[in-house]
Amino acid sequence: MCTLTWWSAPDGYEVFFNRDELRTRGGAAPPSLQIWQGMRFLAPLDRPSGGTWLLANQAGVTLAILNLYERELPEIPGAVYRSRGLFLRSLADCRSLEEVAGRLGRDPVNHCNAFTLLGFDQSGAAGFRVWRWIHDRERLSGPDPDPAMPVCSSSVDTVRVVEARRRAFGEIVRHDRSGPESLWAFHHFDQGGRPSADTVLMCRPDARTLSISRVRVGPDRVRFAYEEIPEAGVGPGEPVIVELER
Repeated sequence: MCTLTWWSAPDGYEVFFNRDELRTRGGAAPPSLQIWQGMRFLAPLDRPSGGTWLLANQAGVTLAILNLYERELPEIPGAVYRSRGLFLRSLADCRSLEEVAGRLGRDPVNHCNAFTLLGFDQSGAAGFRVWRWIHDRERLSGPDPDPAMPVCSSSVDTVRVVEARRRAFGEIVRHDRSGPESLWAFHHFDQGGRPSADTVLMCRPDARTLSISRVRVGPDRVRFAYEEIPEAGVGPGEPVIVELER
């Protein structure tokens, strides 16, 4: 139940992420400066697990994880499972996408439920790169070096929801020349104040968009803007913005 897009320019890149969750899930702490294995990074905190869904480090690497609902398996009582958010956090010290790939090759992910993992950096010969891995509970595949936008997940009617969000992407982004601001508008798309399971800023009786994140990685600084989405009828609060010098 999430949506991810990105944008790049010669002087940096941006990543946009809508986090959708069940209403019964606990809240999250806004992004803060953290350290893992000597690497400084910015990330929000999922309070139930202690993990995260999106992080950006001082090396200029950004990582994001989405649940792959259509390939999830029911958790067996008594079995040991690893939080996907904690798994992502364990990669926070990677300095390049090659290092992420090497870590994935050594670190078994079988104890995690199904996920889609995306990594971003500017370390390649051509500059900006985005790689995608998919863990479908049977095997880990990737990296795919050219995934299409938007990357979406949904726990209900996945095919219909993904198609609806891709249509919105085509209408809002492909015909708008305002660069990353069109992506920002896409991530706030709620069908004119009528959010549903299909809209990017989504709302269902059992789930809704909890936050929208915007990460910018530049040559000297990482900036993480985090907007909590209130319940319907409650005015928006001020976004939380944290920065990290590279």
